[in-house]
Amino acid sequence: MAEGSPLANFDRRAEPLSSSISANAKVGVVNLARDNAAANLRYLIADVRIDSDPIFGGPKFISSAREFLTGPNGSGPTISAATEKLFSNNELHRGVKTFLTEHRALFGFGPEALATAKVNRDYVNGSSGFDTVVWQQQLENVAVFESVFQAHHTKNGELINVSSQFVPDLKTAVLNISNRTTLLASPPVSAHQALVFAAQNIGEVFTTNQIDDLDTASGAEKTQHFRGFPVLNNSSACLTWLPVDASTLRLCWNVEVAIRGAHQTGSQNDRSPRAQRNVSANA
Repeated sequence: MAEGSPLANFDRRAEPLSSSISANAKVGVVNLARDNAAANLRYLIADVRIDSDPIFGGPKFISSAREFLTGPNGSGPTISAATEKLFSNNELHRGVKTFLTEHRALFGFGPEALATAKVNRDYVNGSSGFDTVVWQQQLENVAVFESVFQAHHTKNGELINVSSQFVPDLKTAVLNISNRTTLLASPPVSAHQALVFAAQNIGEVFTTNQIDDLDTASGAEKTQHFRGFPVLNNSSACLTWLPVDASTLRLCWNVEVAIRGAHQTGSQNDRSPRAQRNVSANA
């Protein structure tokens, strides 16, 4: 790679995958339910914007230029009386919870997905009173790669917009993981090896013997920092669950290599990164 050349962002999960007829039929049923749910929401909010996620097919972003997605405190024409009765008036983040419940078929999950996620941010703007909440999906205290859900509410509890990269069918994805406990305890690829593989994919060649540990692996994600030629001092690796599709997770190393700001997430079972992010071209 030429010196100073920007690293490309890519995501191989978006590439077409072969699947059986039965699997395709199942996807067709799911998509029909989602399409009907999207049509219903468009009927309730005429100018609603629904952007689709390229990996899961569900809504990645929902908003409206002229209306809120719900009325005050998660009520209004987009929420049925039956759904409203499921939540007390002082329910925390009631707007997004009623919206997810009412439009479960659109997302593929309801507010129970938020209950098992980690709240990464809950911020109220002091001047406007707007509330921003960000949830991180996780499994066994290990984050699911880029699987975040974000909601914005007004000070009156109206839902302004939502964005989602949650795995829709996390329960099925968990069932599809063999030897989950063993994988987490003893990953088949070490953090040092993952660091070497990640660097090789951006044109830098070195061995694990050239890597020094700055600290010991910590937490369920085995987060660790490294230094050594040609890796700079702020390189790191931690475990993550990579969503391959709507119901499949794969344990990977999320590797940040400081060479030209590369940020790679590579598979546990091979050397090829499934996704790469150029964090900073000037790093």
